[in-house]
Amino acid sequence: MTLKSNARKTAAALLRPFGMELVRSARDLDDFLEPGKQRDAIFRRVAVVAGDWLQNQSIAPWHQNFDIEHEVREFFGDYLASPFRETSGGSRIGNLLWLDLLAKALAPDVMLDSGTFRGASAWALSRGNPSARVFSFDIDMSQLLLRVPGVDYVESDWTQQDVTGQNMLCYFDDHVDQCRRVREAAKRGVSIAVFDDDYDVSQFAPMAHGGFSLPKLSFCFDESLGDGEVIAWREAGRRYEWTVPKGELDAVRGLVGQYQRLPDISAPFGVDQMPYSIAVLKR
Repeated sequence: MTLKSNARKTAAALLRPFGMELVRSARDLDDFLEPGKQRDAIFRRVAVVAGDWLQNQSIAPWHQNFDIEHEVREFFGDYLASPFRETSGGSRIGNLLWLDLLAKALAPDVMLDSGTFRGASAWALSRGNPSARVFSFDIDMSQLLLRVPGVDYVESDWTQQDVTGQNMLCYFDDHVDQCRRVREAAKRGVSIAVFDDDYDVSQFAPMAHGGFSLPKLSFCFDESLGDGEVIAWREAGRRYEWTVPKGELDAVRGLVGQYQRLPDISAPFGVDQMPYSIAVLKR
């Protein structure tokens, strides 16, 4: 047995009591088809799904026509060259491609990114609409991998910066109560809000963060939830509870003019996509 094998075995034994295990370091699309007919078919499938939603949605006017399949191909190449392909946290190719396509198609003049982390979402938004003003917020910028020229990186909660625009889009991937974020965004004149991790009640537990990220926006549109209902779940071996505040959910739903789920465009690439939703907010 080699020294490396012994070290791996020892480390695995130390991690096991904590419910952890060693896994091979991997990046998205390290294992993928070479250029050719079958890879081209993947790009077409992604473009069809994204294009169908973009052309039929009523969330916002499509300000800029473009060849979606070409955009998918170009984005794929840029993503492969990016530093954002680690699978241990952060957005993956389908989510980032959606941000690029939304920024390009809806052409907001100001884009706000709440939850910088490694910088992938700010990169994707700016890539899709480089002429817009882009602000990226996080209370901890220590994980940032890339500073995109023209993006303002602000180490604070997004509510600490006074930003105005005629057509503002805000992307939330900060693991904060999404109802709170809707109220904040509506108050500040945000037109369109995009939410990551917007799981429904049957699926939210792995991304509840001890209840800190509840409620999800989808809860506002779930008629099965009763006022005062206690929802309990287990997260990392610990039991948590959350009590449904029906009045709050109804009030936040009243701030939303339209709400839609974005289709999954990650599946053809063979990777997972966190559930994205998009909402038009009433001013």
